[in-house]
Amino acid sequence: MKKLLMASTALVGAAMLAAPAMAAPPVANDDFAIGIDGTVEFTFMWWDQTANNNDRGYGFASNQSEVTFDARATTENGLEYGFDIEINTQTDDTNAADETWMFIDGGDAWGRIELGDQDDAGDAQFVDGGNATDGGLGIAGAIGDVLVDGSNAAGSNIHSPALELTSDDTKINYITPRISGVQVGISFTPDAGQTGGLDEAANGTDNENVWTIGVNYETTYGDWGVELAAIVVTGENESAAQEDPNIWGVGTILTYAGWEIGAGYVDLNETDTTTANANAGEERGRWWNLGANYSTGPWTLGGGFFTAYGDYANNPTSGDFESRVYQIGFDYDIAPGWGLAADVQLAELDNYTNAGLDNQGEAFSIRTDMDF
Repeated sequence: MKKLLMASTALVGAAMLAAPAMAAPPVANDDFAIGIDGTVEFTFMWWDQTANNNDRGYGFASNQSEVTFDARATTENGLEYGFDIEINTQTDDTNAADETWMFIDGGDAWGRIELGDQDDAGDAQFVDGGNATDGGLGIAGAIGDVLVDGSNAAGSNIHSPALELTSDDTKINYITPRISGVQVGISFTPDAGQTGGLDEAANGTDNENVWTIGVNYETTYGDWGVELAAIVVTGENESAAQEDPNIWGVGTILTYAGWEIGAGYVDLNETDTTTANANAGEERGRWWNLGANYSTGPWTLGGGFFTAYGDYANNPTSGDFESRVYQIGFDYDIAPGWGLAADVQLAELDNYTNAGLDNQGEAFSIRTDMDF
């Protein structure tokens, strides 16, 4: 749970721990209220697959560790402003910071603006079956980290891929107020692949001038909750030999009496394929998924299904590629800030390379996490 502290309290406390006993604590600026979040995860995983005989087949992963500082303040006329800094603390992280961004929030008057290295606002409005698989580790779980799946976009990637092209790249987000249940998120990213300092080059293979627009609608009908969403991603590729991004998707979430059910569909069209392959009929692929979970007390039980498929260029021998993933699992809240999750995932990959190779695998995962 997030602990909100005044900046002076947080900094003075840190200084008292770090400084010699006789050192005087520094005077802190109290313009902002400071929030501190942190999380650490540990996962055990067992897996087996037909395409790789060199696997150990089991392992440990400390695959999520981060600390987030957020600062909040409000002007005299009620305008909220602040910033977030998310620091990677996992031992194999190559970047010290994950997200750094600031915001200005006008609330119901005109919405919110976000500036910096942050997830895009359009994608944040989207929902699909993955949002309804809270039981366990989600659709595909951790099996995507170990399954041999080639490199051919949606059909070979068993996660819901490529919807958010810009990740934490430097951008501007605008989120409207929610009016009559409708909220819109719009993002503009000049260079997908650039974070932090300015990148003036426009002759690589990154996507540029990427616009993401997401629309979300929420309502209730009696005891039912309904959420509908749609997203469009468009832009340009810096290389004339690569196709421009062109993605769209729709999704929904239904809730009732502890149940949550979701579904989504996304079409990647020819995004990021080479122009030569696109002219020969290759498509990046399409995917759809289903998910459901039921929560009671500290328990959440859930499962999901994900499939993706697409086309290779001029390869009648291997034809289309396709992946299917089945998952079932649970979450359990052991104590405040301490959770346990486990799930089983089964995956089938057809023609995951244009040489016509197949793969099948299964995995069992147990994860424990602590956060504040």
